[in-house]
Amino acid sequence: MLPGVVRSAGIRALISAGYKSVEDLYANPPDAVILTGAEPQQPELTEELFWPALERLLQWLAEAVPSAMVSCLSAHAAMWAFHRAPRRMLLDKCSGVFEQVVDQSHPLMAGVGETAWPHSRFNEVPVPDLAENGYEELAESRHGGWTVARGERGRCQLLLLQGHPEYGPYTLLREYRRDVRRYLSGIQGSYPRLPNDLLDGEGTEALVEFEMKLAFKGRDPALMQDFPFDFAARHVTARWDAASGALVGNWLQSVRQRSDERLYIDSGA
Repeated sequence: MLPGVVRSAGIRALISAGYKSVEDLYANPPDAVILTGAEPQQPELTEELFWPALERLLQWLAEAVPSAMVSCLSAHAAMWAFHRAPRRMLLDKCSGVFEQVVDQSHPLMAGVGETAWPHSRFNEVPVPDLAENGYEELAESRHGGWTVARGERGRCQLLLLQGHPEYGPYTLLREYRRDVRRYLSGIQGSYPRLPNDLLDGEGTEALVEFEMKLAFKGRDPALMQDFPFDFAARHVTARWDAASGALVGNWLQSVRQRSDERLYIDSGA
């Protein structure tokens, strides 16, 4: 568990019982690390409670691990930790599924084909900052920003994910339901926008109808009992499983190759 990440007592107990500490990771560097994100709690990354531990982990990855997949907030953190390239807050949350322009010529994108991938974020690192710091942009949406980029830092190949190829088909819908609940509880100031291109017409209509009904009622978390989640879930049309499987499979092949290369170099052969 990364120090500074706020979790409930139950989750902390579960992690303590079933997971090793980050110090164990430092003591036994693996062939690859997958570093996921978290929902931002502060305007600046450096203000997050976990920032010192996250920055230390990123700097260690660059020198000790051959390959790393770094997603969402952690991808933005990597751009700041390594290059002092700041993320930029968006006017509205970027949430939805976006058609991708994929670099089909790159080995990491072999077999991905035409696809749309999910995004769910409040911030972005602008595309020019990737190129200026030596990163290859492998997948980008014209409306959702870059999704996948690759670069080198120290001894480590970094695969940066600003999007969420790992999401399941209903993850965005669950996040949307959570944000509606936060609005009705007074935690969130404005009603969330529907995720882009996630649902067919019937599913979209059902969620818009629910929102319109709320306009005549006060904020009350009890109203969530009428949220049509099950109906909407049956109308999720976006699918990206095959493309994501191809990306991960290609990355794992590159992990093995880089690990073999490191063993060869370290052995002095």
